[in-house]
Parts: sequence; C-alpha cells; structure tokens
Amino acid sequence: MKTETLEYLDGSTRCKGILAYGDRIDTARPGVVFVPDIRGVGLRPKAHVDLLVAQGYGVLVADMYGDGTNMRDRDHGQELMNAVRSSQQGWRSRVRAAFEALATHPRVDRARIGAVGYCFGGGSVLQLALSGADLAAAVVMHGTLDHVALSDVANIKAKLLVCSGFDDPLLPPTRVNELQDALRSAKIKDWEMMIFGNTKHAFTNVEAPNNDVLAYNKVADERSQAAMIALFKEAFG
Repeated sequence: MKTETLEYLDGSTRCKGILAYGDRIDTARPGVVFVPDIRGVGLRPKAHVDLLVAQGYGVLVADMYGDGTNMRDRDHGQELMNAVRSSQQGWRSRVRAAFEALATHPRVDRARIGAVGYCFGGGSVLQLALSGADLAAAVVMHGTLDHVALSDVANIKAKLLVCSGFDDPLLPPTRVNELQDALRSAKIKDWEMMIFGNTKHAFTNVEAPNNDVLAYNKVADERSQAAMIALFKEAFG
C-alpha cells in the first residue's frame, strides 16, 4: 500500500488527510472517504484501510481536526471531537471538504465515491450523507447519533448501511428507532441496518478495552466489513 499526504481546505482550516492506494493510481477508480474515530487521522484501524485498498479503491483518511492532528489522550480527543460537533454546519463542512478533496482527485471517479466512518467517524459519515453529498454508498460503523440532527434525512442519496451493537449504550435502541423512523418517513429507498447481539461499542477496534461500554468483537467486525465491501461493489458497479 502506498500513502501520501493530501492537503485540502475547509474554509481557512488546512486539513492534512492521508491518501492510500495500491502500487499505482494512474487510472480513474472508485474512491472511499474513510473517517476515523476520535483518535484522529492516523491510519487506525489500518487493517480496514488495507481492506479497501485491496479492492482497488483510492482511500482518503479524512482529517477531521485540521493540521493532521491526532489526540494526545482521551480528554484531548473529547475536546477535539466536541469542537467539531459543536456546529451542525461546521461538522458537515469539515467532512464535506474531505469528500470534495477525494472527488476532485484526477485519478478518482467522482461518480463512484463511497464513505465509511467509525464511532465519531460514523456520525461524520451520516452528516456527510445528510448534507446531500453525491455518495454512491455510505457506511456507519458503531457510530453515534449524538449532536446529529435527523431533519435532513430526505437529502440522503447514498445506499446506506448502519452497523451497530445491540448492547452499545452510545447508540441505544431508542435512537436506532428514531433513525429508522426518519428513514421511513423520508422514503429513503436503499438503507439497511445490521444489529449484532451481545455486542458493545467499538466492536471493530482490536485495541478497545473490554468494559461496560467498549469491547472488540471479532465476529461483528468481520461480518460488518464483509457487508461494507459487498455494498461498495454493488454501488460502484
């Protein structure tokens, strides 16, 4: 896998994403905006980026904090994340900037752009879809709906996949039901949810501590990644 820094602007904020691809990126190919969790732009979970690159996609790991910033510790990460989430418009603008940076790359086919996000990144991908971005597919992995307004659900153009753990206290069944009701009311044509039993938050993160909120779940991780790849293949044609 090859990587390079891809700089782009969100207003006056300079973002430094990481573009990952195979040995060559000399022909237009599908692209995937990869929005990481609270930790920042670093290639984590790297295995999930590798999986997408192996499909032949150009992958942009989005810089949600600006200047290539990664969290120093959990409190710092919470501060960085909350700053982005403090404004619906600002949050959508930040993730939309990553989408535009990838969509305008000369070796990426703008008509075949997808997005996937994990935890905070999952909420960010949902914001991107709610903004009306021309996504072929959008995947939310154990995302939260905190600070996400669902009033713009009708703007979603993407095939939408949401993967969540039934025992995730950060996305309880009541909130899942709210999202489902919003999608039905807006008559979104193509959406699905995978709810994994006996599964907590951050189930794709092998580094997650096992506690009341978080835990890695190998089965849920592998099944959700397989569903993601299948959806992207279908959406990209």
